[in-house]
Amino acid sequence: MTVVLVAPRGGELAQDWLERLESRGHIVYLVAPSSTTVRAMHHVTTRGDTADVVRAIADAMEGVPSPVLLLDAASVGSVVTVEEVEAASGTVVLAVERTPASEPVTQGAAAPLRVIAEVVLTAGSGVHQIGEPTHAGLGVLRVDAADADDVAGALRVMADVASHQQWHVDAWSLTVVAAVRAGVTVRTVSAPGLPWGAHADPQNADPQDPDPLDVEQERRLRVDAAAGAPQGVVDRMLGRRVAESVAMVAWRAGVGAHAVTVVSVAAALLAGLLIATGTRTGAAVAALFLLLSVLLDRVDGMLARARRTVTAFGAWLDVTSDRLREAALVIGLAFGAAQFGTPRWGLATAVLAALTLAHLAAAASRTARGWGGTPVPIRLPLDRLEEPALPPIPPPPGRPVPAWLPFSVSRGDGAVLTVVGLLVLPADNLLAVLAVVAGVSAVAGLLYVGAPRPLPAAQAELLEQADPGPVARLVGRQDPQLSLLRRALATRAAAWVPPFTWVVESAVVLVAAAVAQPDALPITLAWIGVVAFHRLDISTRQRVLGSAPPAWIGAVGLGALGRSLVVVVLAVLGVLTVGLAAGAVLLGVLYAAESSGRFAER
Repeated sequence: MTVVLVAPRGGELAQDWLERLESRGHIVYLVAPSSTTVRAMHHVTTRGDTADVVRAIADAMEGVPSPVLLLDAASVGSVVTVEEVEAASGTVVLAVERTPASEPVTQGAAAPLRVIAEVVLTAGSGVHQIGEPTHAGLGVLRVDAADADDVAGALRVMADVASHQQWHVDAWSLTVVAAVRAGVTVRTVSAPGLPWGAHADPQNADPQDPDPLDVEQERRLRVDAAAGAPQGVVDRMLGRRVAESVAMVAWRAGVGAHAVTVVSVAAALLAGLLIATGTRTGAAVAALFLLLSVLLDRVDGMLARARRTVTAFGAWLDVTSDRLREAALVIGLAFGAAQFGTPRWGLATAVLAALTLAHLAAAASRTARGWGGTPVPIRLPLDRLEEPALPPIPPPPGRPVPAWLPFSVSRGDGAVLTVVGLLVLPADNLLAVLAVVAGVSAVAGLLYVGAPRPLPAAQAELLEQADPGPVARLVGRQDPQLSLLRRALATRAAAWVPPFTWVVESAVVLVAAAVAQPDALPITLAWIGVVAFHRLDISTRQRVLGSAPPAWIGAVGLGALGRSLVVVVLAVLGVLTVGLAAGAVLLGVLYAAESSGRFAER
């Protein structure tokens, strides 16, 4: 890692940072006066005034390996925190969200930021004023290779402006202002649980070094920071601590996150097979395997974040493992009920549809109250001290989706409820309970968020989540007034549109099978599982990759309306079983191959 250590006044903190960074093998370019007592292998000298320091930062960025980390030597914290920022992608700044009770942002301590959807729209400094800052930048800026030339050029212009205006302010905050006003997309990143702060007088500060950390201490620090928010009451009381301990054991043993995910899926599939036996002993043992699977599902993401091995494919694998776990449970319960002459294939299909509905409702609710797409930073002249009067662009109204929604058998309290159900309820009764709880969870999530009117970019994402397909899009082109989806997405009912299309599609399949060909009910479970994977894959791609599946996938898959029409035709012709079986196989292979390949590319 290449670090530009900005230390215009030298001091013990700068010396301390230099020693700690170099001891861990990082290449450090020190920006400091020639008179400083701090000595570095790479020293970019500066007179100490603001303009010259900013110009020296630009000089230090030239010809060094990218990405480059700009570190304010007045910061007090761990090298582990710096390395977490370096592991991020793109150009990012370490930031903390400001609250009404936050301390005012002071010169030399932090840079005030206005942030929407994790993108910095405007940044302030000791001379640049911004209205209503939402975050404070905390002394670490990671400049991506693609943005390095633009940032360095903006810094040279900023140095000229600072010299002409005779500014005497913190040089690091001017660096953030220069990057944002040059149009570089700077995202915020946080390092919760990791030590970080700032000192107003770095020359006379006691470093209070949280380093050096031995290997075990550093790993525990990273795992604790990677644990994230509790996923329900049980996770808060016990699950998180157990998962952290297992993650530590896996790290010591050299086990990667992908391997943990594979074991988690294997445990879930084994649980499904045991449930399918229909015996109480099988259900009891299956409950233990399901608990193990859920625990490892908590561990894999924690381990990937802690070891800084997060990838787009890993995110896809994690989400896919959740769907496989749900499918294994529901199919196992359906077979278990059939063992005693009480087949519940239709109910099992309804359960899988209800679980998918809960996930779709949560994704649609988040999208409806979000920005949609990527906000664009506001370009301003570097010498403009006050930002122009800008129209307020807050996120749409509505409350955020709470952490306990949606209901899922793969995490938190939902997993505990499922395990208890396996121990005390017959398979058919547990299916009924899961269907009701998942359905109530979906409706509760939508009602809790409220009725926000989404911004245009968010409306486009909601339309993709609704999976309209070529038939619905053709109708919309012929007569926009008949495009009910687009009209609904422009209203306060927008968040209900993707879940509604899923309810209609699922109901068409179930009713067609129950009325026209009851023998097709077992196949409807496979069909719903395949389509559910595709529908949830759309929101996963939007969140992880920033784009929806390619248009040809939507065309081949026909969309919600097209698939519903095909199901009706198959039922009328009396070939629903054969048609759904063939469609499930073909679409399943297509969706899985294309999606996994796309995520693996990233």
